[in-house]
Amino acid sequence: MSTLPTNVTAADLQVLGLTERESKVYLALIARNGALPTEIPALCSVPRAKVYETLHRLLNSVWSMKCQPVPASVTRRFRPDHAVEHLLLNQQASMSARERLASNWRTT
Repeated sequence: MSTLPTNVTAADLQVLGLTERESKVYLALIARNGALPTEIPALCSVPRAKVYETLHRLLNSVWSMKCQPVPASVTRRFRPDHAVEHLLLNQQASMSARERLASNWRTT
């Protein structure tokens, strides 16, 4: 299974669009190959009150998923290379749309 290089930091993931908390939680999930929400605060210093909110945002992104048939409270992360590839494709599409819009404005 693919993993992030050991020198990747939360700041690196923030450049890719994750928040500080999302980055920390994601790195904790990678380190453990999944974790219970109650385990995450001890792994990454994200306050327990913010863990569920942060996991919810990650679960609605390309970065993680709930696993079945294991207990629904166990969260795993998607392969980093797949998540980054998807993120880059989305950013490229967004940039292309912005360039078209800017081009249309210049010609009017």
